[in-house]
Amino acid sequence: MPISSIPCGMRKAVGAVVVCDGYLLLVRKVLLSQALPGPLPIPPEWGIPKGGVQEGDASLEAALMRELAEETGSDAYRIIRRLPRPLVQHFDRAPYTALPFRGQETAVYLAEYLGNSGGLAPQDAEIDRVLFVPPVRALALLGDSEQGAYVRRLYTEGVLPCP
Repeated sequence: MPISSIPCGMRKAVGAVVVCDGYLLLVRKVLLSQALPGPLPIPPEWGIPKGGVQEGDASLEAALMRELAEETGSDAYRIIRRLPRPLVQHFDRAPYTALPFRGQETAVYLAEYLGNSGGLAPQDAEIDRVLFVPPVRALALLGDSEQGAYVRRLYTEGVLPCP
């Protein structure tokens, strides 16, 4: 389904599976900034960098570069390609039911980090950690979440080389 035909109640988002020297980039989310009536702390959870497309974003790729800079403090990324399948997440359990949308459909890109991994630091309050980890560790941190299933599928389909 093209990102422009997202069902009602779903947010349009962008994200990236970022690789660097065989490692994957993960971010740890600790806050839902768009929760109603206001920002809501959540139990820490690991995921790929991603976020909502904003009205001022010139393109999905521009939105992705903005999100990567916000979540990691760097713009040293090369977008390799958009992956054919979106990541679809349903927000039907607490604390996600406090969001003003019931899920999001994320256009996911494969990207490469070109900078120094020691210089990564989140620039927004939603994220408290940024780290490159070996693929097996990344899959363990992602667990059985929708993101974990998505990344596992990239390995089984050969999009990412097997760990």
